Amino acid sequence: MTTDRPGSQNLSILQFVFSGLGLLFLLGLAFASLVGGVMQTLGTSKPVDGSQQFLLALDLTLASLLLIPSFVISLARLIKHPVSLYMPPTPGWALAIILLWPPLLLLADWLLNYGGWTQYLFGLVRFLSAVLLAYWIFLVAGYRLPRTSSQRNWGLLTASLMGGPLLSAVVEAALGILLFIGFLVLILLSPKLADEMNVLATRISTAGGDIDSLKRILLPYASRPGVIVALLFGFSILIPLIEEAIKPIGLWFLARRKLTPAQGFLGGVISGAGFAIVENLFSSNQVLGESWLLVTSARFGTTIIHMLAAGLTGWGLTSVWDGRSYLKLAGAYLAAVMLHGIWNGMALFLGIEMLKQSELTPGIIALMIGLTAWALIALGLLLRMNTRLRKEKLLTA
Repeated sequence: MTTDRPGSQNLSILQFVFSGLGLLFLLGLAFASLVGGVMQTLGTSKPVDGSQQFLLALDLTLASLLLIPSFVISLARLIKHPVSLYMPPTPGWALAIILLWPPLLLLADWLLNYGGWTQYLFGLVRFLSAVLLAYWIFLVAGYRLPRTSSQRNWGLLTASLMGGPLLSAVVEAALGILLFIGFLVLILLSPKLADEMNVLATRISTAGGDIDSLKRILLPYASRPGVIVALLFGFSILIPLIEEAIKPIGLWFLARRKLTPAQGFLGGVISGAGFAIVENLFSSNQVLGESWLLVTSARFGTTIIHMLAAGLTGWGLTSVWDGRSYLKLAGAYLAAVMLHGIWNGMALFLGIEMLKQSELTPGIIALMIGLTAWALIALGLLLRMNTRLRKEKLLTA
């Protein structure tokens, strides 16, 4: 994913193949979603609204656009006509693009609630808002730091858009299956628990698709200490441990490139950006409705957490590759896991409280304030890393 040193030809080939396969994969899924939406809408027995499938097809198509620069640049390098997408140093006023983010969210929310064909414009505006937010955080992280290879940057973004989410999902699914098997064994060993699960399954099947009934059935279980501990273990420990190890997957292909700490940090930030964009696009499909604007606004903090945490891990990796202590990598990785885990824990409790209550309560307000504060702390740490790396650049100049 870099082209200025021996051996870069192999990386260019890998980047070209991976980007091409990613394009085919996303566009294939988009076509399948489009066909599924048409079949739902034109169904002869019970036609249903296929707009969710159409929106998913639009999301997949838009996401595929982010893979095109990596595909084109790597192809140009392979045919000996390199393309340079040089970016000049970012002026301070350019950071003001974040002021466009709230209006984009408000416009997307209006298009969503207006209904009809405007929901597809909603998908486009939502995509632009997710990309703009990630790009702004990248500008903040790299402010006045040396620019890196455009081929490397687009390659890292492609790896994080495709490899990171897919590999994380596979690992998390495998662990989920193992935990489920363990739970089944526990049920077999406890007749009382088995009877309780049978009653629960019967009540859920009787409720059908009624959301209010399902809430009344499941919420008492969410208050049990054992369930809370299990959820916290999964969301605040297991998931962060997995995702923070996998997110900077593209950087592992650059292990022999002798990247500087600043390059490692920015490479990690880019890796976190791809992961966050995918998560922002596809998770928001699950909350289409009145709560969309509130939930999507919280993605500001989620995006910062993802990008900062991956940046820390990237910085730790380059410290090891530079021949320094493994303690820096361990410390950076644990800091990334902690940042991610605390955010997930507060978000989990907020979700449970919002399911229990139909209006704002002191607990919900406190959790919202906590999430906001944690996002601001993450932004402060991002700025602190940028300042530290700029000072290191001056000392080595």
